[in-house]
Amino acid sequence: MKSYFLPIGAVGLAVWLSSFSRAAIMTMDGSITDSTCYVSHAATREHNGAKSDQDCVRICVKAGAKFVFVANDMVYSISNQNMPGLTDFAGTDVRITGVFTGQSIQVSKIALKDQ
Repeated sequence: MKSYFLPIGAVGLAVWLSSFSRAAIMTMDGSITDSTCYVSHAATREHNGAKSDQDCVRICVKAGAKFVFVANDMVYSISNQNMPGLTDFAGTDVRITGVFTGQSIQVSKIALKDQ
């Protein structure tokens, strides 16, 4: 009896390994914002009573938006939404370290941009 598990397993392994070739641990400067407003918080401040960009991001995330990282005119989805510090650094310029894969990042470290 011929087995088809090895070729399927080999294909799965190749796909799994190729995903690592596109992932890179990097550090980038940018800002933590939300998937509703991105970088423009002015209109949301008027509608939700937010007094700052930080308030706006927190209000939008509480309403269901996701945290995102904006750097170099690119928006990266953050795969680990429960990462400690996302709420604390919401709406501020930060330096993020993590595994970047395409337009997604798994954050491992967040610090203020000037530190």
